[in-house]
Parts: sequence; structure tokens; C-alpha cells
Amino acid sequence: MKIRASIIIDRICQFFLMISAIYLVLRIAMIVLTFGFDFSLFFRNPDLNLWAVAWISDVVIGFVALFSSILYLKNRILSFVLMLTTSFSLVVFIFAISFTEQITSIEDPILKENYAVYQSLNSFRGDEYFFMAKVYKEVFPLVYKLTDTVNEGVQKKREKKF
Repeated sequence: MKIRASIIIDRICQFFLMISAIYLVLRIAMIVLTFGFDFSLFFRNPDLNLWAVAWISDVVIGFVALFSSILYLKNRILSFVLMLTTSFSLVVFIFAISFTEQITSIEDPILKENYAVYQSLNSFRGDEYFFMAKVYKEVFPLVYKLTDTVNEGVQKKREKKF
């Protein structure tokens, strides 16, 4: 009975390690698409930037791979490397979530194709602000290509109170 339970645990660990390896390949492809070719992965219906989901998945898959390697491989060096990588992902996750772009889809019946936009307005000095907008066009389902970027300094008018 103990041997049978050990075989089942080994198969489960192999499955999770395989899923972790596939996720690593997909994540590397996502990084190359995003930084190398100005693509963004975006789910249109709930306006969800998949880059933010990827940070959460990094931490979860990191823990799954860590525990699977501890149970199955029993290799302390690999487990230690996975622990450091997962810890690094957890620290990066905290900062990355705050800097992830909040992309919103453009819903207009005039447009024949799907577009999404990212907008930000940052204080520059005093009444001056820096406005940035990025427009993305859907090229494949869930894959948007950066088509235009607008950077402009603007001044905010103060309203007078009577």
C-alpha cells in the first residue's frame, strides 16, 4: 500500500513539474511578445490585462514547482534555486501589480475592429501634468499590438469657487 501511495505521489509531482515547465515556456513567450514586439495580452470582456494575471500565476506556479521538486526530485540544490526564484517572484509581484497598465477596451459601433487604450495623467510640477495614452489594436484573440502613443504636457485649470 505504501509503494502504491508513493507511485501516486510521484505521478502527481511529475504532472505538476510538467505543468510548471510548460508555464515557463509560455511566460518566456509572453515576455518576448510584450517587450520585444510591443504586444499586450488583454482579455476584453472584464477588461483584464493578462500581464497582471501572469504575476499572480508566477507566484502560484513557483510554489507548486517548489513543493513538487521537494517531494519528487529530493534535490536540495534545485529546490533551493526554486525557492529563491519563487521568493524573487513574490517580491517582484508586490511592485509589479502597482505598475501594471490598466487597459480598457473601446466600445464603439463605428469601429470595425477591436481597440483598447491605456491612459495616465501624472503630476509634473505645480499645475502641469504629463498625459500619456497608448492605443492597442487587436491582431489575434487576446493579443493587442501597440499602434499609437501620445505624450503631451497639459495644464489643469483651477476652478474658482464663488
